[in-house]
This record gives sequence, structure tokens and C-alpha cells, in this order.
Amino acid sequence: MIKVRENKANIKNKRILKSLHHAIKRARLKKLRIIHYTLEYNHVHLLVEASSNEILHKGMQALGISLSKAVNKISQLKGGVYKHRYHFRKINSRCELKNAIHYIF
Repeated sequence: MIKVRENKANIKNKRILKSLHHAIKRARLKKLRIIHYTLEYNHVHLLVEASSNEILHKGMQALGISLSKAVNKISQLKGGVYKHRYHFRKINSRCELKNAIHYIF
């Protein structure tokens, strides 16, 4: 989950969604596999796969930078976009995966 600051919170629109698709492409160039995602009013849910911590770090960094630049450009603001760094949770079982997918959708 990536949470957005309150002054830039209204991110659930078509322009941001298009920018999110671009950010996902940038993350995929870093070998991050994004399985599912949802764009909410003030945050983004992502289900991702990475073969190493380095790939996770580089992919999430690419996604985060691309998305924050787009949010700033669209909202015509400057400065930080995210409330905090992304929330990471490792999924260890099929049951946890099922619950995560249900939560995202």
C-alpha cells in the first residue's frame, strides 16, 4: 500500500490511473512483477512479486518516482506526495494470498 498526503489525496481519477499504468511499466523495466492493483481515493494497493529485495527496492522506487511526478504535475503542486514509504507484507501461504487478493478487490 502506498498512502498519499492529504493535500494531494484525490488521486482516484482517469489521469492518475493513466499515470499509474505508466509507473507500472517503469517498475516492470526493473523486473518487478505487478500482479494486481487498485487505485483508491488516497492510496494505491499493489500485489507484487520480486525475486530479490534489490528488485523489490528498485521496482518500487521506479514506480514511486514516476507516480509522484505525475501526481504533482496533475495537481499542479510541488513537494512530497507520499505520507510514508510503502507498506510491505510478505505473503507466505495460499490462504494469505487469497485474503490479500480479496482485500485488494
